[in-house]
Amino acid sequence: MGAENRITVGVDTTAIEQLAKIGVPTVRRSELVAADHFPGWVKKRFEKTFHWNSQKATSAVTRYEFTKRAMDIFFLALAAPFLVPVLAVVALLIKLEDGGPVFYRQLRYGRNGKPLWMLKFRTMVTNSEEMIKELAHLNEVEWPEFLITNDPRVTRIGKILRRTSLDELPQLLNVAKGEMSLIGPRASSVPPSAYNEAHLSRLDVMPGIAGPGHIWRRSEVFERKCELDIAYVKYRCTTLDLYMLVQTVLAAVLKPKGN
Repeated sequence: MGAENRITVGVDTTAIEQLAKIGVPTVRRSELVAADHFPGWVKKRFEKTFHWNSQKATSAVTRYEFTKRAMDIFFLALAAPFLVPVLAVVALLIKLEDGGPVFYRQLRYGRNGKPLWMLKFRTMVTNSEEMIKELAHLNEVEWPEFLITNDPRVTRIGKILRRTSLDELPQLLNVAKGEMSLIGPRASSVPPSAYNEAHLSRLDVMPGIAGPGHIWRRSEVFERKCELDIAYVKYRCTTLDLYMLVQTVLAAVLKPKGN
């Protein structure tokens, strides 16, 4: 089944308590296997930098986080004149289709498990959450992921927004507020209490609009994405973030597949 025909939706927040019963799968492969997706220079840079003592390593992380935030603000300011007209046109098209809300808010969990309301352009019918129970038997992946091919809840404009990833643009407001970054592990609907201990390190950094699972394995399940996220947390650096940002932009422009 092609990734372009798959549609992933968030976990129904009204049924989040089910996670405690179902549980989250454990990471079965090492982070070294997941890190094979990263460029070779990433691991070489890590080995060179973090053979220091702990004090110097801590200082390097602090500088990285300051630079990362400055980079987010710089690129937001640079892109704003081009993105504002696009946001306005998309909002108008969504409103004209069915008169419903333009934005969709979903509860996600960010750095250190802190809850945040992640914004997206609405791509589904207004009662999509209520329809999850009716469509549960069509779910094609393991919980907590929920994926249906040609999901009937997606609107006409929603299909275009998902295919081009334009539905993600409102998350730039989350970035401006300091709740998210341009690059980082995708904020998950799964609460920290449902995580296995092996997964928790993905919450050590700020979530991003695009992350390693988004770039290299867009359609894989939660467990596979966790492996890449954990490797990213270990090897993260400004150069890697810039590399991933370029990959994200190129993929959106040249190979739009959507979620």
